[in-house]
Amino acid sequence: MKIKVRELAFLVGGFVIGAGVAVLFTARPIHNAPTQTASQMDPTAQRCFNTLLTATAAGDYNQFVSVANDTFRRGITPSKFDSISQSLGPRIQHGGCTPTYLGQFRQNDTQVSLWRLAFTDGGEDRLARLSMSQDRVNGFVITPAF
Repeated sequence: MKIKVRELAFLVGGFVIGAGVAVLFTARPIHNAPTQTASQMDPTAQRCFNTLLTATAAGDYNQFVSVANDTFRRGITPSKFDSISQSLGPRIQHGGCTPTYLGQFRQNDTQVSLWRLAFTDGGEDRLARLSMSQDRVNGFVITPAF
């Protein structure tokens, strides 16, 4: 099977065009904001997160809702809190837990912070999501990573 000059020109031309397109997409600089470090974290969010985690470990409902806004406080009943605290409290208290700040983003006029919770008991990590507005917690969820 012979390749004609014309077919070869199409092959080479297609390769050159494809390579040019690839260069355009890969050579363009991507401007990302610098990754936020723990030193740049909102200190109010850090304080509230620490309060929520400590209260969860201790089973202290009043401490838990002390940083919450009215809507969140009404949504977290003592029985809901007890269920969460009984599930995570022993893992935090006995085995230990290392929270790692992952970053934050804005969503619906709130500041949302993310943390990885790594437990020294060897169990699965968890993802904590803290939502704040006007220096008060309006949402806090701890879930499996996926």
